[in-house]
Amino acid sequence: MEEISVDLSQHKTIPIETFTSDNQKFVYFTFLVTVEDEFSPVLNGEHCGYCWVSLADHPRPLHPGVWRTFKFDVIIAKIATLEKLL
Repeated sequence: MEEISVDLSQHKTIPIETFTSDNQKFVYFTFLVTVEDEFSPVLNGEHCGYCWVSLADHPRPLHPGVWRTFKFDVIIAKIATLEKLL
């Protein structure tokens, strides 16, 4: 809701990763949320755009946090497996 102004609480939410900074003062979570249809999010000031893409066709450069997540083969494999199941 914070990032895209859309309430997805009724949709399946799958935790993908938790990142904690070295000093333990910053934690963020990455989730995969399933939706039946594409929608147009209302972006806040943290974003300049969005797009619906396949996992293999994501835009570049990526946000540093997303880039870090995508550097782990186990996470990409988890997302790809879930993508096939959905």
